[in-house]
Amino acid sequence: MKWDDLLPQWPLFIEQAAVILERPLFQTEIDRYQQFFSSLLQWNQIHNLIGPAAERELLIRHGLDSLSFYPYLVSGRPMADLGSGAGFPGLILGMIEQPAFQIDLLERIGKKRDFLAYQIDQLQLTARLRSLAAGDSQEGYAVVCSRAVGDLAHVARQAWPLLQPGGVYLALKGARHQQELQQWQRLKQIRDRFEAPQPLAGVGESIVIRLRRRTPHPPAPSPTGGEGEA
Repeated sequence: MKWDDLLPQWPLFIEQAAVILERPLFQTEIDRYQQFFSSLLQWNQIHNLIGPAAERELLIRHGLDSLSFYPYLVSGRPMADLGSGAGFPGLILGMIEQPAFQIDLLERIGKKRDFLAYQIDQLQLTARLRSLAAGDSQEGYAVVCSRAVGDLAHVARQAWPLLQPGGVYLALKGARHQQELQQWQRLKQIRDRFEAPQPLAGVGESIVIRLRRRTPHPPAPSPTGGEGEA
């Protein structure tokens, strides 16, 4: 698939992005988004970063979906995108100029890291590329977000040690979010390390689930799981 194939969806993306941001997009943002999506399609022909279905839904499902996090972010607070993949949501959020967000992209897969590094350089973004290796991210983030990485409990377990006490984990979920919330209630060890989940409005049918890390905090959950029943 090529950029020209997505042009019919482009006006809708710009229109809906403006609704989410509550302002018209700046021309530099429009140019960066177009350059990013076009470049992703070119890279994908060789490196297979996303699947064929994701290509067809690139602007609306993946691009706008990533902006679902925007209403729940605060500029100036350290933030990480856990499992950035091809840049959703981290690069999409990182291209917003006002307010600007300082985002660390946490990704371990080599070809995706190469793509993210290339985009940061080409788009002249302030985002930083980091590894998911143990001990790589020690700052203590105010916000960690993720999209399409894994089930809620699994990714929350990875997000927990990255968060400041009182920090927030934001997970973008779809139709299965009720099942994941039910599973969450059965996992006492990880559940007790966060305040109660808060489902928040996303874009379209998406839901953003907010989990706030408790403070003061108990010992870190086991990386292998092992939660018992509540």
